[in-house]
Amino acid sequence: MPHADHRVEAVEVRFGDTTVPGWFHLPPGYAEGTKLPCLVMVSGMDAFKELQIGGSADRFLRRGFAILMLDGPGQGTCLTRGIWYDPDRQGALGTSAFDAAAARPEVDPERIMMWGLSFGSFWATQMAAAEPRFAALAVMYTNFQPRNWAIFQMAAPTFRQRFMYMTGSADEEALERIMDRMDVFRISRELKMPCFVMSGEDDSLTDAACTIEHLNNVPGPKTLVMYAGEEHGMGGSRSSQLGTPFFPLIADWLADRAAGKPLESTYNVVDTLGQMHSEPWGEARVHQHGAPLGVDQLWSDEPPVGLA
Repeated sequence: MPHADHRVEAVEVRFGDTTVPGWFHLPPGYAEGTKLPCLVMVSGMDAFKELQIGGSADRFLRRGFAILMLDGPGQGTCLTRGIWYDPDRQGALGTSAFDAAAARPEVDPERIMMWGLSFGSFWATQMAAAEPRFAALAVMYTNFQPRNWAIFQMAAPTFRQRFMYMTGSADEEALERIMDRMDVFRISRELKMPCFVMSGEDDSLTDAACTIEHLNNVPGPKTLVMYAGEEHGMGGSRSSQLGTPFFPLIADWLADRAAGKPLESTYNVVDTLGQMHSEPWGEARVHQHGAPLGVDQLWSDEPPVGLA
């Protein structure tokens, strides 16, 4: 904290009969009396509240956001306090976090938004679905498969072992009962605010079709950005290496929402040449693998927009 280029403050956010810990960040050069947009943020299942915000030149702080970064139930310091993740209680943290941010004199309560990464994409979605006052929701590295089946049945066993610890499960039968209560499709229709989802097309922890089906059910305006050939963590394929960098892209989208810019629902794919292709969302989308270009388009100075 003393070495950061901005102000950082330890906070506690009410959660039932206890509290969860967090850090409140203000951008460098914050002018007292200014009301800022604020991001409530949760990271992934094996991450913690100290991980996502840079000590200097942070991508979100640079864009004028205050940040309330939390360890949610089952994460970081909460594990040392015995605060386990429970699917039926995660939504309540959204309301408590929103109230904590709105009570800050530095924060504009009309511009409080939710952000989540990896397993935090599911947790943040639960929190936003339970708290309609959030002005926007933006998530990346998705975990949207019902029961999170892929990560707990198909991926490395350490994911399953760790989640047993995070939920306080005594055995695998108890974990299976918790998994039964983890289904993004049950809450998709509660998301009336603008929503942004960024994912890898070949994410082994969530089938791309599940992400698209979830967004089909979201009634609010939505943006999907899918990187062709990318895995869960992203950064290993040509689409993300040659295309728009994904963290600045999500930060710019959030800054546009804070600025009140209108949003049309779109389906976007970054192809393996790094080109972004966009189409209106329409009534419903299905997964179209990749964004193929014809030979005559490969050498064009400006490849045409469109997926078809």
